[in-house]
Amino acid sequence: TLQVRSVEILPPEVIRQQLKAILDDVTIHAVKTGMLPTPESVEIVAWAMDNYHLPILVVDPVMKSTTGSPLTRANVSQAIRELLYKRLTLITPNIVEASSLSGVIIKKTSDVHLAAEVLLEQGCRAVLIKGGHMVGEHAVDMLFTPDQPMVAFSSDFIKTANLHGTGCTVSSAIAAFLAQGYELTEAIGLAK
Repeated sequence: TLQVRSVEILPPEVIRQQLKAILDDVTIHAVKTGMLPTPESVEIVAWAMDNYHLPILVVDPVMKSTTGSPLTRANVSQAIRELLYKRLTLITPNIVEASSLSGVIIKKTSDVHLAAEVLLEQGCRAVLIKGGHMVGEHAVDMLFTPDQPMVAFSSDFIKTANLHGTGCTVSSAIAAFLAQGYELTEAIGLAK
């Protein structure tokens, strides 16, 4: 629960066969990705979305662990932009990931808005920038869509040293609520 200690990248064909084993057997209502360590793993997600006509994709673009361990190889951001932006329902980067994907250095709230604007212009349908890495009294996640005003989801910070996996947890909860048929804003509120 405290840290990532090692990362092993599975061969692409093993990932494809794992997905086929699940997707050939079970009806999937939503997909949530976490660490996609290589461009090939991103390609496999795009393949699965298209070939199995999966309706909902929540992309949590995990690039580093909370403790700072790098989790992806070069060109993963580019592959996510090219292959997943047009397929996703929601992307949920934290501040560091949003900066990396957008090219906008985020230091204040106005930078969050600018980064989200860039991500929407690049093809994302909805962007939830998680604010757990921002300094302040509250963790404020901000939802941006092309056709609605920004929606903020605020909660008090929980004083704990056990922060590993918090972003993945909220993204998974959002995907679960979307799979149950909740509308995006409601799903995020329930997950938060």
